[in-house]
Amino acid sequence: MPLPDSLPWMESVDAKIARARVHLSTFETDVGKFIEQARPRFIRKVDHESTKHWLVFFVEDPYPPIELSVVIGDFLYNLRSALDNLICGLVRKGNPTSTCSGRQFPIFIDRDKYLAKRSRMLKGVPKEACTLIDGLQPQCRPETTRELDPLWILNTLCNRDKHRAANLTFCVNKNVELLVPLRDGPPLHVKLPQILYADQVDTIMLPGDPSLIEDNVQVQIKGRSSINFRSTDQWAERSVDELLVTCLQYVEERIIPSFKPFFR
Repeated sequence: MPLPDSLPWMESVDAKIARARVHLSTFETDVGKFIEQARPRFIRKVDHESTKHWLVFFVEDPYPPIELSVVIGDFLYNLRSALDNLICGLVRKGNPTSTCSGRQFPIFIDRDKYLAKRSRMLKGVPKEACTLIDGLQPQCRPETTRELDPLWILNTLCNRDKHRAANLTFCVNKNVELLVPLRDGPPLHVKLPQILYADQVDTIMLPGDPSLIEDNVQVQIKGRSSINFRSTDQWAERSVDELLVTCLQYVEERIIPSFKPFFR
């Protein structure tokens, strides 16, 4: 992928963002291949005494390959380090011999922690640029939405990736609906409020008369299939590719253009 025309001291920033785009494209292609073969299965169960019947949902091979986690890590590393390279570029624009030791793009959800480390991380950065960075901190958002800030998501995922592989799972979400064929007439439509995670067995109760359905019925499923992080974070129900795209667009379209005037 050709690099865009880079301003002096921003070459590495642009190169790392370009590389992150390559990793994102690879991830999206590989995820599509995995989802294509990760077919959900349903087994129908009937309690003849109570006339209750239900479906057992499972996926035979629900775990995405570890290679997907590695590609995610490469994406996160390049995007996060592009921000650190941006800080070093701001420093070296005024002091070309600086080693940029100890400098980095701060990302904090806690105001006191940010103020405690701000001066060291931003030493040598122009005052006007520091003011911009202050306004970009997740701690500036309302407390209930700070963890949804794209910078905080990027920083959280990047830190986790340094220590362990991403815990990924295949799931079906977004308007999940089952189509259950009947012996006669149109199929039974069963809308599900919950997300179906492939790494766990789920039980789905069926309405109506059990005798109207064949024992070995072939159930169809509608909904969005995706790869998600297995976590308890506020953004855990969003797909991995959606989160990665959000982080990339935020850095590329919101942050980087704001600092380009300092390099002209």
